[in-house]
Amino acid sequence: MEYNKEVEENSAHTEGFRFHPTDRELMKYLILFVISKPFSKLVPIVLEDLYTIEPWDIFKGKKDRALYFFTELKKKKTGNTRYVRSVGEGSWKSQDKGKAVCSEKGSILGYKRSLRYQNPGLPLHDGQWLMKEYSICDDVKKHLRQRFHVCSHS
Repeated sequence: MEYNKEVEENSAHTEGFRFHPTDRELMKYLILFVISKPFSKLVPIVLEDLYTIEPWDIFKGKKDRALYFFTELKKKKTGNTRYVRSVGEGSWKSQDKGKAVCSEKGSILGYKRSLRYQNPGLPLHDGQWLMKEYSICDDVKKHLRQRFHVCSHS
């Protein structure tokens, strides 16, 4: 995994800087990313295929702080509404139905869902990894044509 060194360096040199976005701010960053609009280099969200890498490899040495990623979901089958969230022998399983994330005017931008990594074959890791996944709602998504999500681990 390649972590954005420029973000790391800029954050380290900005005294007092701490990235702690609200759910609404994360949705806005996701929409800006999908439509290729630039945002501050101080925003430490990196592109990573989270559903092809075991969680302990992604978060190695970074357990003490929140991490943010853009990741593209792949559909299980063409025309299907379900996505692949399996990794190796395990899988990221949804822990809830998701919570709506709304704009300042009250319209739904997307949803926030809690995921837990499950792998009964590896008791050391089974259920030990948590992640929040933010997805753009269908009304907004149909105008964007991409299936990127933003995920946070804290």
